[in-house]
Amino acid sequence: MTISKSVSILAASVLLLAGCQQAPKVDTAAAEAAMKSGVAAWQEAYNAGDADKIAAMYAEDGVVMAPNVPVATGRDAIRAMIAKQSADAKAAGFTLAINQGAMGVAGDLAWHSGSYTISGADGAAVDGGGYMELRKNVGGQWMILRDAWNSDAPAPVAPGKVLRIVRFTSAGADAQQAVMKLAEDEITPMYAKSKGFHWVKYFTDPKTLATGSVTAWDSAADVQAFVTSEGYQGIMAKLKPLMKGAMASDVYEVVVPAK
Repeated sequence: MTISKSVSILAASVLLLAGCQQAPKVDTAAAEAAMKSGVAAWQEAYNAGDADKIAAMYAEDGVVMAPNVPVATGRDAIRAMIAKQSADAKAAGFTLAINQGAMGVAGDLAWHSGSYTISGADGAAVDGGGYMELRKNVGGQWMILRDAWNSDAPAPVAPGKVLRIVRFTSAGADAQQAVMKLAEDEITPMYAKSKGFHWVKYFTDPKTLATGSVTAWDSAADVQAFVTSEGYQGIMAKLKPLMKGAMASDVYEVVVPAK
């Protein structure tokens, strides 16, 4: 009986201690409101070129993973990265608009995701993508712990890369639609499997029936290997009945001016 009583008392003590150590209830509404206002402040500071204000929003060990640049770890690195990006954007007349999306809170961590658009001086969109932000409650403040965003734009073509521009006139409106269907079903997948290929953009003009594509490659040799391949010859056999006249194809070396 003595052992049973001791076990019971111990079990009760453990349960009482566990109850005392439960995490305090999180004010979800307040956390979400802090994230919403924080994202709005981030956007305003970025467009104003205020890298100091943005860096102060991150935890001391915060990390930013942005497209086409090294990972920035810590406030100093984040400040330097944002300072350059925002200054370049301001000089080019670009404006950032963040579209806030879903969010959630769990204990002292919270997450937020959404999309963004970058517009030129004329108001036209020049880039966009999605983002994911992780925040941590540090002394009552929801600081950014991890921040990552991507870009919907094709990867930039580095010096030494080449562009191939293909142009032809479709035999008619139906033929032009058939060309685009062929591009979706067969041509794009074939590009994706080709050595040295980076991206493709198609263009059409319903009025003139001008049709074509722009592709980026590592080298002119890669383009040559592609156009002489058996697969490409098969595609050309399918394209010829849909074309009016001959196809023009030019390859250009990309030269990036020194900054």
